[in-house]
Amino acid sequence: MKHLRISTSLPIALLAAITLAACGSDSNSTDTGPATSESAVDDASPATLTVSDAWSREPAEGQDVGVVYGTVTNPGDADVRILRATSSVSSDVELHETTVSDSGAMSMREVEEGYVVPAGGQFVFEPGGPHIMLLDIDSATFPTDQVEVTLEIEGDDPVSFSAPVRAIGDDMEGMDDMEDTDHSDVEDTDHSEMDGMEG
Repeated sequence: MKHLRISTSLPIALLAAITLAACGSDSNSTDTGPATSESAVDDASPATLTVSDAWSREPAEGQDVGVVYGTVTNPGDADVRILRATSSVSSDVELHETTVSDSGAMSMREVEEGYVVPAGGQFVFEPGGPHIMLLDIDSATFPTDQVEVTLEIEGDDPVSFSAPVRAIGDDMEGMDDMEDTDHSDVEDTDHSEMDGMEG
Protein backbone atom coordinates (compact mmCIF):
# COMPACT_ATOMS: atom_id res chain seq x y z
CA MET A 1 0.00 0.00 0.00
CA LYS A 2 1.32 3.40 -0.93
CA HIS A 3 0.81 6.55 1.14
CA LEU A 4 1.26 10.22 0.49
CA ARG A 5 1.11 12.73 3.32
CA ILE A 6 1.00 16.44 2.64
CA SER A 7 1.20 19.05 5.37
CA THR A 8 0.32 22.59 4.41
CA SER A 9 -1.28 25.68 5.78
CA LEU A 10 -3.19 26.32 2.57
CA PRO A 11 -7.00 26.30 2.69
CA ILE A 12 -8.62 22.89 2.30
CA ALA A 13 -10.35 24.12 -0.89
CA LEU A 14 -6.96 24.41 -2.55
CA LEU A 15 -5.71 21.08 -1.22
CA ALA A 16 -8.44 19.25 -3.14
CA ALA A 17 -6.44 19.81 -6.33
CA ILE A 18 -3.05 18.71 -4.97
CA THR A 19 -2.54 15.94 -7.51
CA LEU A 20 -2.97 18.34 -10.46
CA ALA A 21 -2.06 21.83 -11.58
CA ALA A 22 -5.70 22.74 -10.97
CA CYS A 23 -9.04 21.10 -10.35
CA GLY A 24 -12.34 21.51 -12.09
CA SER A 25 -15.90 20.52 -11.55
CA ASP A 26 -17.02 17.73 -9.33
CA SER A 27 -20.21 15.73 -9.13
CA ASN A 28 -22.73 14.60 -6.54
CA SER A 29 -22.05 11.16 -5.15
CA THR A 30 -24.27 8.66 -3.45
CA ASP A 31 -21.34 6.61 -2.18
CA THR A 32 -17.76 7.90 -1.95
CA GLY A 33 -16.39 5.53 0.69
CA PRO A 34 -13.89 2.80 -0.07
CA ALA A 35 -14.95 -0.80 -0.27
CA THR A 36 -14.45 -2.78 2.90
CA SER A 37 -14.20 -6.48 3.60
CA GLU A 38 -17.75 -6.38 4.95
CA SER A 39 -19.23 -4.96 1.73
CA ALA A 40 -19.23 -8.16 -0.27
CA VAL A 41 -20.61 -8.07 -3.78
CA ASP A 42 -23.70 -10.19 -4.42
CA ASP A 43 -23.39 -13.44 -6.35
CA ALA A 44 -25.97 -12.18 -8.87
CA SER A 45 -24.64 -11.38 -12.32
CA PRO A 46 -23.70 -7.68 -12.26
CA ALA A 47 -25.01 -5.26 -14.84
CA THR A 48 -22.54 -3.46 -17.07
CA LEU A 49 -21.31 -0.25 -15.49
CA THR A 50 -21.35 3.03 -17.39
CA VAL A 51 -19.04 6.01 -16.90
CA SER A 52 -20.14 9.60 -17.46
CA ASP A 53 -18.69 13.08 -16.90
CA ALA A 54 -15.18 11.63 -17.11
CA TRP A 55 -12.23 14.03 -17.38
CA SER A 56 -8.53 14.39 -16.78
CA ARG A 57 -6.35 17.46 -16.26
CA GLU A 58 -3.51 18.44 -18.58
CA PRO A 59 -0.31 18.01 -16.54
CA ALA A 60 1.99 20.95 -15.98
CA GLU A 61 5.41 20.84 -17.57
CA GLY A 62 7.61 18.37 -15.72
CA GLN A 63 4.70 16.91 -13.75
CA ASP A 64 4.82 13.11 -13.56
CA VAL A 65 1.45 12.29 -12.03
CA GLY A 66 -2.02 12.66 -13.48
CA VAL A 67 -5.55 11.91 -12.40
CA VAL A 68 -8.87 10.84 -13.86
CA TYR A 69 -12.34 11.61 -12.50
CA GLY A 70 -15.82 10.50 -13.48
CA THR A 71 -19.16 9.14 -12.35
CA VAL A 72 -19.66 5.37 -12.46
CA THR A 73 -23.28 4.22 -12.64
CA ASN A 74 -24.52 0.74 -11.79
CA PRO A 75 -27.99 0.10 -13.32
CA GLY A 76 -28.16 -3.45 -11.94
CA ASP A 77 -29.67 -4.90 -8.79
CA ALA A 78 -26.36 -6.14 -7.35
CA ASP A 79 -23.38 -4.21 -6.01
CA VAL A 80 -20.37 -4.20 -8.32
CA ARG A 81 -16.76 -3.90 -7.20
CA ILE A 82 -14.15 -1.97 -9.19
CA LEU A 83 -10.92 -3.86 -8.54
CA ARG A 84 -8.38 -1.69 -10.32
CA ALA A 85 -7.81 0.59 -13.30
CA THR A 86 -5.40 0.61 -16.23
CA SER A 87 -4.54 3.22 -18.83
CA SER A 88 -2.48 3.51 -21.99
CA VAL A 89 -0.75 6.63 -20.62
CA SER A 90 0.73 4.92 -17.56
CA SER A 91 1.92 1.47 -16.60
CA ASP A 92 1.25 2.30 -12.95
CA VAL A 93 -2.38 3.21 -12.23
CA GLU A 94 -3.92 3.15 -8.76
CA LEU A 95 -7.31 3.71 -7.17
CA HIS A 96 -6.80 6.35 -4.50
CA GLU A 97 -8.69 7.99 -1.69
CA THR A 98 -7.96 11.39 -0.13
CA THR A 99 -8.43 12.32 3.51
CA VAL A 100 -7.75 15.50 5.46
CA SER A 101 -6.93 15.36 9.17
CA ASP A 102 -8.16 17.81 11.79
CA SER A 103 -4.76 19.51 11.59
CA GLY A 104 -5.19 20.13 7.86
CA ALA A 105 -2.74 17.48 6.69
CA MET A 106 -3.83 15.78 3.48
CA SER A 107 -3.15 12.10 2.91
CA MET A 108 -3.63 10.03 -0.21
CA ARG A 109 -3.45 6.26 -0.25
CA GLU A 110 -4.02 3.42 -2.65
CA VAL A 111 -7.27 1.55 -2.01
CA GLU A 112 -6.10 -1.97 -2.78
CA GLU A 113 -9.50 -3.53 -2.10
CA GLY A 114 -11.11 -1.35 -4.74
CA TYR A 115 -14.42 0.48 -4.62
CA VAL A 116 -18.00 -0.79 -4.67
CA VAL A 117 -20.62 0.81 -6.90
CA PRO A 118 -23.95 0.18 -5.15
CA ALA A 119 -26.83 -1.54 -6.92
CA GLY A 120 -28.92 1.04 -8.74
CA GLY A 121 -26.53 3.77 -7.65
CA GLN A 122 -23.38 5.65 -8.47
CA PHE A 123 -19.79 6.02 -7.34
CA VAL A 124 -17.97 9.27 -8.07
CA PHE A 125 -14.26 9.77 -8.63
CA GLU A 126 -13.90 13.48 -7.82
CA PRO A 127 -11.42 16.19 -6.79
CA GLY A 128 -10.64 15.95 -3.09
CA GLY A 129 -12.11 12.45 -2.90
CA PRO A 130 -11.64 9.07 -4.59
CA HIS A 131 -9.70 9.33 -7.83
CA ILE A 132 -7.80 7.31 -10.40
CA MET A 133 -4.11 8.18 -10.09
CA LEU A 134 -1.81 7.95 -13.11
CA LEU A 135 1.79 7.56 -11.93
CA ASP A 136 5.07 8.04 -13.79
CA ILE A 137 3.51 9.86 -16.72
CA ASP A 138 5.44 11.91 -19.27
CA SER A 139 3.93 15.38 -19.41
CA ALA A 140 5.57 15.97 -22.80
CA THR A 141 3.66 13.10 -24.42
CA PHE A 142 0.49 13.19 -22.31
CA PRO A 143 -2.58 13.27 -24.62
CA THR A 144 -4.11 16.67 -25.22
CA ASP A 145 -7.47 15.32 -26.32
CA GLN A 146 -8.47 12.34 -24.15
CA VAL A 147 -7.14 9.63 -21.87
CA GLU A 148 -8.22 6.03 -22.32
CA VAL A 149 -8.99 4.17 -19.06
CA THR A 150 -10.22 0.66 -18.33
CA LEU A 151 -11.85 -0.41 -15.07
CA GLU A 152 -11.38 -4.04 -14.10
CA ILE A 153 -14.58 -5.36 -12.55
CA GLU A 154 -15.00 -8.29 -10.17
CA GLY A 155 -16.97 -11.07 -11.90
CA ASP A 156 -17.66 -9.10 -15.09
CA ASP A 157 -15.99 -7.79 -18.23
CA PRO A 158 -13.76 -4.71 -18.01
CA VAL A 159 -15.35 -1.32 -18.66
CA SER A 160 -13.41 1.10 -20.88
CA PHE A 161 -14.05 4.82 -21.26
CA SER A 162 -12.44 8.00 -22.57
CA ALA A 163 -11.71 10.95 -20.28
CA PRO A 164 -11.42 14.29 -22.13
CA VAL A 165 -8.32 16.24 -21.11
CA ARG A 166 -9.01 19.72 -19.76
CA ALA A 167 -6.36 22.37 -20.20
CA ILE A 168 -4.85 23.94 -17.11
CA GLY A 169 -7.13 26.78 -15.98
CA ASP A 170 -10.35 25.39 -17.46
CA ASP A 171 -13.46 24.97 -15.28
CA MET A 172 -11.86 26.26 -12.12
CA GLU A 173 -15.17 26.98 -10.35
CA GLY A 174 -13.66 29.69 -8.17
CA MET A 175 -10.47 27.84 -7.30
CA ASP A 176 -7.17 29.64 -7.79
CA ASP A 177 -4.55 28.37 -10.19
CA MET A 178 -2.06 26.39 -8.13
CA GLU A 179 0.99 26.33 -10.36
CA ASP A 180 2.90 28.51 -7.89
CA THR A 181 1.74 26.66 -4.78
CA ASP A 182 4.56 25.67 -2.46
CA HIS A 183 4.39 22.00 -1.54
CA SER A 184 7.86 21.78 -0.09
CA ASP A 185 6.55 19.78 2.87
CA VAL A 186 5.58 16.78 0.73
CA GLU A 187 6.82 13.65 2.47
CA ASP A 188 7.97 11.28 -0.23
CA THR A 189 6.96 7.67 0.25
CA ASP A 190 6.46 5.54 -2.82
CA HIS A 191 5.54 8.55 -4.98
CA SER A 192 9.25 9.10 -5.47
CA GLU A 193 9.03 11.33 -8.52
CA MET A 194 6.53 13.94 -7.34
CA ASP A 195 8.82 16.97 -7.14
CA GLY A 196 7.35 18.19 -10.43
CA MET A 197 3.83 18.23 -9.00
CA GLU A 198 2.82 21.80 -8.34
CA GLY A 199 -0.79 21.70 -7.20
